[in-house]
Amino acid sequence: MQIASRPNEGTTVTLWLPVAPECASAGSERVAHFEVGKSGYRVLLVDDDPLVLMTTGDMLRELGHEPIGIASANKALEFLRANGPPDLAILDYAMPEMTGAALAEAMREAYPALPLILATGYSDRAKTDVDLPKLDKPYTVAELARQIASVAAHSK
Repeated sequence: MQIASRPNEGTTVTLWLPVAPECASAGSERVAHFEVGKSGYRVLLVDDDPLVLMTTGDMLRELGHEPIGIASANKALEFLRANGPPDLAILDYAMPEMTGAALAEAMREAYPALPLILATGYSDRAKTDVDLPKLDKPYTVAELARQIASVAAHSK
């Protein structure tokens, strides 16, 4: 590590880290380890937070799935009417206009067999509102993979 500081100019910190060859080749193995179930699902991902849509979409792609990111419950319903159901859906609990629980009810009316997961940072409140598998935010790739595999297994 090198630290250089100059008055009225600021400080620069330079950190050198060695390359770990065993980690460089382990990247794809890490993903395969998390692929608990089948991959290749079309996953409707509904969340009003663009960062969550982006990061969860990236996680889903890493697991071999095709994410369909939508930023509101109403737009998700429009998507379903136009395109039919995906293989499963992950719904944010706290969204403006319509909660994930209300969206889940509407989706279950139209597609009773559609596997649904409720992603929430409000797990206590979500427990009382709707009976859906929960994915507590923030979640890891491994937790996401396990929840998808669990929901997919129960929907067969």
